[in-house]
Amino acid sequence: MSPKSLPNFGRPEGVRAPASIDHLPKYWDKDEEKDVVLIVTTPPKLPNTTRTLSPHDNHWMIVWEVGEIITGPDATRIPMSRNFRLGMMTFDQRRRLEEIANTTEVLEPNGQWNCQDWILTVLETAQASGIITREQWVGAVSEAQHYVGNIEE
Repeated sequence: MSPKSLPNFGRPEGVRAPASIDHLPKYWDKDEEKDVVLIVTTPPKLPNTTRTLSPHDNHWMIVWEVGEIITGPDATRIPMSRNFRLGMMTFDQRRRLEEIANTTEVLEPNGQWNCQDWILTVLETAQASGIITREQWVGAVSEAQHYVGNIEE
């Protein structure tokens, strides 16, 4: 049985989408090429559990630098994470990628489907739309699918 689509992109009823910060100049995405990466974060090891974590337990997200950067030791690294480079993208490509992400359904996690599948759908749609090539994303995804990380960090 296939997972069902979640309304409101999986947010609980009554919870709105995050507020846009596009009206704040210091957070404007500049009209220039930027490096786009797939960040993979490993979950913390839960105390009193013997369950072994696998790469399927990781959380994936696509990111790029926007506007001002907060500096400091905590701003430069997401704990228990690794970046996998997807490549340079123009402003137009990033906007189109955002549009795809904003319209890609979120399905109910069921032990098989999770955020990784959502990212794959976004990347496959971006490829079909001519935003990114298969060569740009398949290597990063292949490495990410095997990333275990150090869950003791």
